[in-house]
Amino acid sequence: MTDGGARQERASELFDKVASAYAGHRPIYPAQVYERIADALATPLDEVFAADIGAGTGIATAVLHACCASVVAVDPADNMLAQLREALPGVDTVQSSGDKLPFSDDSFDLVTYAQALHWTDPQRSVPEAMRVLRPGGRLAVVERPRLHRWLGV
Repeated sequence: MTDGGARQERASELFDKVASAYAGHRPIYPAQVYERIADALATPLDEVFAADIGAGTGIATAVLHACCASVVAVDPADNMLAQLREALPGVDTVQSSGDKLPFSDDSFDLVTYAQALHWTDPQRSVPEAMRVLRPGGRLAVVERPRLHRWLGV
């Protein structure tokens, strides 16, 4: 198992343990994040087929579900997906890692990683995201500044 694979496995186990409390403690993303994503797309949001990788309990997935034609939530942690399915019963979920996406080439207009890319091996997950994107599609990586950056550490 690669270092990235071991890290993902540990993260999945951790998130499975905290899934029930996770969504209540994570802040939502500002509207400007989604506005920037929409501006970058060649397709109107209501026609977009999206995959939210590392979806967790569905914080970003919920917004994508409200404005896109379709969204698939992908996460390696089953308990996180269980929370997502409870909150968003109309969203399709897939238990998988971003390093090996179980989708055909050219499946999506948008692939998002909201606070999730760092849990993958970017050498594998970014090419996978590009593979499943349709021509003209976009990869959106949303990361919040880390506390250690704010503290200058």
